[in-house]
Amino acid sequence: MVDKILHLTLHRKWFKQILAGTKKVEYREIKPYWTKRLFDSNGSPKKYDYIIFKKSSSFSDEK
Repeated sequence: MVDKILHLTLHRKWFKQILAGTKKVEYREIKPYWTKRLFDSNGSPKKYDYIIFKKSSSFSDEK
């Protein structure tokens, strides 16, 4: 069986806070993009085996 993985890309600031343990919750604006990834067609939450947090590679995120 293949693991279901949710990939989340974070700005450097938030990524560092999660690693340090000072940020415990990650919020996303409710938009069709996220609704589709987090809920099935019946409105039930999808189940993921893992969540992978990735640091943004954007140059504008270097602050």
